[in-house]
Amino acid sequence: MKYLVLGGKNRADSLGKPEWSQFERAVAMVVDTQSGRAESLLEYDSPEDVTSPDPDRAVSFRAGAIEDGHLYLCTQTEVLVFSYPGLQRVRYLSLPCFNDLHHVRPRKNGNLLVVSTGLDIVFEIDRSDRIVREWATAIDSGWEKFSKTKDYRRVSTTKPHISHPNYVFEDADRLWVTRFEQRDALCLDDMTSTIPIDIQRPHDGECYDGQVYFTTVDGHIVVADSNTMERKNVVDLKTIEGVKYSLGWCRGLLVVDKKRVIVGFSRIRPTRLRQNFRWVKHALRMGKTSGLRPSRIAQYDLEKRCLDWEFNLEDNGVNALFSIHHA
Repeated sequence: MKYLVLGGKNRADSLGKPEWSQFERAVAMVVDTQSGRAESLLEYDSPEDVTSPDPDRAVSFRAGAIEDGHLYLCTQTEVLVFSYPGLQRVRYLSLPCFNDLHHVRPRKNGNLLVVSTGLDIVFEIDRSDRIVREWATAIDSGWEKFSKTKDYRRVSTTKPHISHPNYVFEDADRLWVTRFEQRDALCLDDMTSTIPIDIQRPHDGECYDGQVYFTTVDGHIVVADSNTMERKNVVDLKTIEGVKYSLGWCRGLLVVDKKRVIVGFSRIRPTRLRQNFRWVKHALRMGKTSGLRPSRIAQYDLEKRCLDWEFNLEDNGVNALFSIHHA
């Protein structure tokens, strides 16, 4: 099978740099897990006028989508839409409110949903590039905290974030976004409704057959009922592999069917260790001889509790990944 992986390639001198300075280019790569081969589909660097003036500014593809013959991509400050698989660029969008974008996807009504993580806001943008709706993802975030007259594309980072929204998804009739700091998924149509994830900080949220699958950064899969919002299953991927040390920074999810998922892992960098992520420090102390595992994708059978296969991405020029898609 072939899969499209979206992420970034590290700078040669990235060691020890913060995430907003690590990546020299955005990469979309097709990996063939049967042949063991990988092919770069697209490499990209952002124009200087829509990014931070910092010479070490980072450029990577964050989480995107493939729908209706189009590939939706975002960098930290831009949205790009290509025909797929022809790769003709059909749309480009960059707004001053784009900072540390983490996800773009089309809504069922044809508008774009864009997660501006740096501003703690989710935007809905129509075909004329007008913002038609916006949702601040926490109290005192969004325009309560930021200025509408400032160009945040030119700002390297706005951290710390109040909620750090990551990934937006739509079930039958509701819109949701995962929130890193609150460890939940927030319903944007009813701000009083949340899906508690709790185990650790979440990233992805993918709907499949009446359920929502989430990743947590420490390597759990959390499955919830999309109607009742109740957690139905929690799977520790470390337990499946029979290890106590960290599997990596878990981010990127493709649901193959109700029992199988493909999960992305990015190598844990020293900058992560300096942040207050106790699970990282503890897991690495438990496995000092294991080293830091490379960035990769891996398929797990959640029913049989086994690892089916894994594919090393760093050997093929992807050092960190944000999302995985059928190619």
